[in-house]
Amino acid sequence: MQADKFMTPLTTPISMSWLDDDVFATTIMNAFSIGLPVGERFFIKSLKEHMSLLDNEDLVTQCTIFIEQEVNHSKLHQAYNKRFCETNGLDLGELEAPFINAFHYLNSERTPQIRLATTVAIEHLTAITSTLVFEERDWAAPDAHLIKRFWAWHCFEELEHCSVAFDVYQQVYDEREVLREVFDNTLADLIRLYKLTAFSIVVRTRSNIKAFRQWLETGNTYRHFDYAFQQFSAGIAAFHTAHFHPTHHFTVPAHAKPVR
Repeated sequence: MQADKFMTPLTTPISMSWLDDDVFATTIMNAFSIGLPVGERFFIKSLKEHMSLLDNEDLVTQCTIFIEQEVNHSKLHQAYNKRFCETNGLDLGELEAPFINAFHYLNSERTPQIRLATTVAIEHLTAITSTLVFEERDWAAPDAHLIKRFWAWHCFEELEHCSVAFDVYQQVYDEREVLREVFDNTLADLIRLYKLTAFSIVVRTRSNIKAFRQWLETGNTYRHFDYAFQQFSAGIAAFHTAHFHPTHHFTVPAHAKPVR
């Protein structure tokens, strides 16, 4: 595990259809990106406030690499989001405000344990997403679209560090029931936030909102939307099992090493 920067500048316009000319699949990925910079800063904070409690030097080292990776992700997704909004005439501040407010509440009103548990929950959901990305083999290919390679770089590192926050939580707290409760609440909050963001993008770019609703019910995401739903359902169910650990559920595919 190491922190590598994505070396190609994100100077190209980020269109509403970069993902296989599918406006709505692209909207899902762009909406996902909007919440990442503030989320990743939150993850960094939640790990930092627990590192002094760890007695495992290997885990401390992994936390340090995790933080380096998330710093890079936050900076580059901020650049991505800015470029996406500039390309499509969108107000980035308006789109990211719900995420900023949600994480501000967590930072100001919730305990360190709940913040770390929230990080564990979101890292798990991100690992499921990353696994889905790599089921389409062309994302990490040398000749892949720049934006696909950017996402492949991010997803590769998410799978690399998918167990770090979980292991910190287990060493410091080891309270699975609290973790499961936080996971369920976090999942519900994220669904609400990302639906709001996706529909805001559709409305503000004057896309067909009725067609978008239909696509969510019947359209494609990676292979098929229902397949993605099945994978998320399996990953959520696994998280709630008695002996769950991320390394038992996620692996980095051999073809996933991205061209940065």
